[in-house]
Amino acid sequence: MPVRKQKSSVSFVLVSQMMGASLLAIPYIFSQLGAILSVLSFIIVYAVVLILLPSFTEAIHYTQSLSYRQATHRICGKRTCQLLNICLIVSYYGFCTGYVIISSRAVYQFMINVFKMAAFNIIYVKTIISFLIILPLTLIRKMSILSKISSISSLIIGTTVISIIILFSIKFSAKTVCGNGQYQMDIIPQDSILNIILKFLMYIPSIQSNFGSYNTIPSLLNSIQGPPLFRKKTVKLATRIAATVGSLFFISVGYLGAIMFGASIKNNIFDNIGLCKFIYFDILSLLYGIVVIIAYPLAIFPIKETILLSYKLSMDTMKGYCYSIGIDILFILLSFLLSVLYEDIVVIFAIFACISGFVYIFLLPFIFALQLPKLRAQNLHLDVDDQPSYTLDPLIVPLLGHIMPVNNARKITEKIFGRDEQGVGDFISMDQLSLFRSRSVMVESTLEGPLYQKSLQDTLQFRSIDDLDISEPLLQQENAQDLQAQYIPNQIDIPISKLRKVIVYSAIVGSSLVCLIGAVMNIKKMIVGIAG
Repeated sequence: MPVRKQKSSVSFVLVSQMMGASLLAIPYIFSQLGAILSVLSFIIVYAVVLILLPSFTEAIHYTQSLSYRQATHRICGKRTCQLLNICLIVSYYGFCTGYVIISSRAVYQFMINVFKMAAFNIIYVKTIISFLIILPLTLIRKMSILSKISSISSLIIGTTVISIIILFSIKFSAKTVCGNGQYQMDIIPQDSILNIILKFLMYIPSIQSNFGSYNTIPSLLNSIQGPPLFRKKTVKLATRIAATVGSLFFISVGYLGAIMFGASIKNNIFDNIGLCKFIYFDILSLLYGIVVIIAYPLAIFPIKETILLSYKLSMDTMKGYCYSIGIDILFILLSFLLSVLYEDIVVIFAIFACISGFVYIFLLPFIFALQLPKLRAQNLHLDVDDQPSYTLDPLIVPLLGHIMPVNNARKITEKIFGRDEQGVGDFISMDQLSLFRSRSVMVESTLEGPLYQKSLQDTLQFRSIDDLDISEPLLQQENAQDLQAQYIPNQIDIPISKLRKVIVYSAIVGSSLVCLIGAVMNIKKMIVGIAG
């Protein structure tokens, strides 16, 4: 097995950035849905995620894909892959617009509260951030430095969650944070039955889009060490745990934030807390703003690569670099204009989750699940061990890989926990995954299947992974080769069961209706907001 290089630090960072941006908006959604519908929506989303993630992981494994895009090309064809590209670009545009709004609000609130400045038009802050800070950052050709700086986002997200929990507890007896809202939350929305149902459906895609594990799975599968079956099982378990932890984060912030500010809740919880003029939260909000500013060029970088490569250009050439600058300016200008016209990040995130997110959140994962029996039958040879010894990464490595590059996660865990050198010579099964310590195993082939025996062998092949550079996003490396290269499935015609087709097609139709309702409701809300 060749060395599995670390494919992208950017993809891991963007997942935590998107989750962090959505985290600020979730209390408003919970306030709109009420206590019962909020938990019901998360139960539905969580169940769908737990069903789709394992099949998505196996589809990536059996197509040996380096990215979501490459898997789409191999399973669904070129046109669907182009559709995915368009949807990702549109979706990133929505998130980047949210980044401008969040960062400008953070800087504005910090200036008002800390420097005691009089209120002024926030458009000046948006202009400075968009064209004097973000634009120069997007001109950088190498994203390694920005991705390393931006990797602290996971720390800021965790700090924010803990801080909101502590603030809720401290102010619980007073039943108000600072007089700008009473502790309360409706059990169900006070509205007609039809409006309650529509309101419930309109936020489902937005909540579903918070789980960005789909984008990290290809990089995780190609970055962690171990036999094929071990790697597949480790990633599947890690994504389930990550989805669970993410759900707990969202539910905690959603409920506590919605309760703390009641009917006065805003679409960004930092806007509510900012009125209290707590210096600690002003600083935390500013750090949040800085992180999303850095996230902007990270988000736009793979978009530029995709557009340029479609015209057979590269940023390594002067012509390609000039074109990339034009893309930067256009993208920033469009996100700036939308942020000036409309500031509700809840609605913006929801619209783009319904329109473009439908393809990569619902449609493609369901299609992958539909095609999985065929993919598995055609590529069973990929489960076979192709070398006599392996180093096995512990479960914590792909877990941390959701918020940082796998290379960094591996270094941290080995430095803290070391290697598992106990029980050398013992045989381990697929169910005996190590949680914290890496292992070395020898493969013994038998008629019943392979046996894995613990050893002390640690080949140079695996140690060299720690020394690899992880600077550029996966799209650049993947696009350097043909999307169909190195993928030769066995041409076995495996019929898909009618029951499986009925279930998957019903799920696709149902999710499309939900996204349609969500898009119409949120666009209507945006039009009313802009007109008002």
